[in-house]
Amino acid sequence: TDIRNIDALLGMAAIAARQGRVQDAAGWYARVLEIEPRNSFAQAAMASLMGQLDPVSNETRLKNIIAQQPDAAHLHASLGHLYVTQQLWPQAQQAYFEAHRLDARNPEHAYNLAISMDHMGKPALALQYYQLARSLAMQSPSPALDLATLEARIQQLQ
Repeated sequence: TDIRNIDALLGMAAIAARQGRVQDAAGWYARVLEIEPRNSFAQAAMASLMGQLDPVSNETRLKNIIAQQPDAAHLHASLGHLYVTQQLWPQAQQAYFEAHRLDARNPEHAYNLAISMDHMGKPALALQYYQLARSLAMQSPSPALDLATLEARIQQLQ
C-alpha cells in the first residue's frame, strides 16, 4: 500500500530478478534509487544487472560504490559474483573474503569463499569454509543455499 516502502520495492526487485525478469527488476531498483539514491543494495543490484551487458563498467561501478561504503559486505559479495562470471577466481576469493570478514555470520559469504577456494585448487581451505557455511546456515538459514549440495561437497572433500 505504500509505494515508497524501500523494503517492499527491494523485495519486488529481488523476486523479478530471480524469475529472470531483468527489465522488471531494473525498474523496481530504479524506483528505490529515486527514493534513496545512495541505497547500496539497489546500487549493487543495478550494477549487477547492467554488468551482464558490460562487465568492465560494472567492476568500476561496484568499486566506486565500495569506496563510498567500504564496510558493506554485500557490495564486496557482489564484486565477487562479478569476478565469478568472468572466471577470475583469485579476485573472487579476495572479494568474498572481504565480505566474510565484514559479515562473518552470513553463511552465503562463507559458502562463496569456499567455492572460490575450491576452484583455485585449495580443497583443505575450501572444506573449512564449506563446514563453516553449514554451521552458520544451521543457525541462520539462507534460502540461497542448497544444503544438500553443500553436504555433498563436504562429503566429497572429506
